[in-house]
Amino acid sequence: MEQLTVKQYLAITHLAAGATNLQAADAVGVSESSIEKWKRRADFQLLLKESVRRVYDAAIAELACGAIDSARELRTIINNPDAPDRVKIQAIQVLFSQLQNARNWEFENRVERLEAMLDASEEDTTIRKTLPTTATTNGFKP
Repeated sequence: MEQLTVKQYLAITHLAAGATNLQAADAVGVSESSIEKWKRRADFQLLLKESVRRVYDAAIAELACGAIDSARELRTIINNPDAPDRVKIQAIQVLFSQLQNARNWEFENRVERLEAMLDASEEDTTIRKTLPTTATTNGFKP
């Protein structure tokens, strides 16, 4: 495949950041149909997918930092002797709710990874079943 152009890399950047095809096209100075055409290229798709994953990872890291700060603030409220009991109880409820959400998210990610591994394994098995054996390709039957 031929190398991507600077405009194609710029389009990937805009698309990965959440721009629509039209927005990316306007930003890069090409037509929307050019973006649609580029998105059919395997190399463009691969780089776009990787770029989206990196944006997603960066967003998750930023959320994790915020979650840590939030948890610290909740702990400060819980441990504050001057905070009313009602406020402390609400802080504890929020903290436990967020912990449960984090565990659910982790569980869902683990299930998704397992499903992906199973899908890959099934695809591999299907491919092996469709491949001819060496004996049959040499004219010999098992």
